[in-house]
Amino acid sequence: MNLLDVNRNLAHFRGGKCRLWDFSPSHDRLAIELSHAGEQPVYLVLLGCTYIQLPTMWMAGTPTIEGRESAFTFADEGVKVVFAHEFQLRDEYDHR
Repeated sequence: MNLLDVNRNLAHFRGGKCRLWDFSPSHDRLAIELSHAGEQPVYLVLLGCTYIQLPTMWMAGTPTIEGRESAFTFADEGVKVVFAHEFQLRDEYDHR
C-alpha cells in the first residue's frame, strides 16, 4: 500500500476513535485500532518504531503518514510515531 492510498483510507477515520491496540518492544511493532461509528475497525500496524508519543485512546483528527529520508512518521493531533520499516492497514489483527 502506498502513502497516497493509506492516507486516503486514514482520512475516512477523522472523528472516529483510535486506540493503542498492541505494542511489542521486542519486535518494534505497534498496532493502532481505528474505528468509526457502526463500522468494523481496522488496524494500522507500524514496524520498526523508534519514537512513540501517543495516549492509549484518542479521537482522530487528521491522521496521516509521511515519508522522510530513511523513516516514516504517523501523526495526528498530539500523536507522533516514527518508524523505519513499513506500515500495513489490516481488517484483522493477529499479534503473532
